[in-house]
Amino acid sequence: MFGLTTTRRLRAAKLKAASLQAQLGFIQGFRQADEAARQRAEQDLADEIDAHLLTIRRALAAEDTHAADAAAETGDGR
Repeated sequence: MFGLTTTRRLRAAKLKAASLQAQLGFIQGFRQADEAARQRAEQDLADEIDAHLLTIRRALAAEDTHAADAAAETGDGR
């Protein structure tokens, strides 16, 4: 018999299973890290959009105030 003994086969199978479990753990860890990074990027983008919208709203409000002040000074009333 030129093959591995049953004990050695079992030991090799256990090592292979442990190796595959470790690889699976690394892959799951990377996947979770990727998901967290994606969620952070989405939140950062949403925050940036909200900041731009706030800036636009403030600019529009300032223009409206300026137009109302100008109309009051001229007595235009429009």
